[in-house]
Amino acid sequence: MNEKEYTYTASERETIIRFSDADDIANVESFNESMKRKLLKLVDEYPESVQFVPNWEKRKKYGGVAVVMPKSWIKIRTPMKLTDEQRKVMADSLRDRLNTSKANSLV
Repeated sequence: MNEKEYTYTASERETIIRFSDADDIANVESFNESMKRKLLKLVDEYPESVQFVPNWEKRKKYGGVAVVMPKSWIKIRTPMKLTDEQRKVMADSLRDRLNTSKANSLV
């Protein structure tokens, strides 16, 4: 099978993050389109901190991106816990900003 003809399934478009307690760097490899764009942007914006892994060009033909980056940049966020009132305030604020933006673009 020709590699260029293969389309990865949703379960194959994974992102793998590897690091250990012994290192200050993390290895991140992804076939997920959104994550690939983020990793490529990091390489462009922070070339001193984020680099393609050695031999990345060999993997590139399969559609993935693999980088090394500071382990301290890896974060796991929990969702915000909002009360109904907080959610309403945020929605109203967003609605106001969108309306202001639309009004300014018409001028």
